[in-house]
Amino acid sequence: MLPNDTFVERVKQIVSQRSMHDAFRERVVYGFHGNSRYAIEQSRRRGFQREGLDGDWLGGGFYFWQDAPQRALSWAHTICRSTSASAGVPAMREPAVILARLQMTEKWIDLLEESEWFGVLRSAAGVLERLDRLPAQSGKVAASDLHRMDYAIIEMAINELRLYGVEVDAMRSAFIEGAGIAPSSAIFDKAHVQITVRNPGIIRAHEFIDLDEWDMRDRDWANPRPPAPPRESP
Repeated sequence: MLPNDTFVERVKQIVSQRSMHDAFRERVVYGFHGNSRYAIEQSRRRGFQREGLDGDWLGGGFYFWQDAPQRALSWAHTICRSTSASAGVPAMREPAVILARLQMTEKWIDLLEESEWFGVLRSAAGVLERLDRLPAQSGKVAASDLHRMDYAIIEMAINELRLYGVEVDAMRSAFIEGAGIAPSSAIFDKAHVQITVRNPGIIRAHEFIDLDEWDMRDRDWANPRPPAPPRESP
């Protein structure tokens, strides 16, 4: 359903060329994930595997904010407030943040850079539109709403690429969100970069952090603690 074999071969070629460069094998980015401590512990037990929910901004996967610990903490507080009424487990009411070291690979769809990936996504959108299966996007672009149209396009593209032997480890994109600092301003108070990890193998290390005591300037970024081994369920 994607454009043609030549186009798909071009995507494969880009992936292949990236894999030959040491720069890609050595690139690491740092992501912060916020949720209740209980939810994060459950995710650790599952090996950070996560199915997508209709409306997820970058499709399925485990989400991180790049270089944004306070944004992750803010989201964790939002989640805990929304579940506090029914939370019978104290850890479900406790906001928590983890820092993760994410290995960039040739199999990232990186939408911070001009690339062939935009052509792949536009083609997937065209297919869905012709099939009358392209859902509407809810709310304004900067609103904190579900992105059902983007979710459908991304999942369509990734599923089709998989049929051609192209796997995706992660996806990264910038988003505007929140309120502008002035009328017609392009600067928004919740603008951020999101990463969704589809292959948990690229999570090289992770740890809980206490933002009241944690200082980025004192952090040994190169050597975060390795992932804790999965714990047996009681």
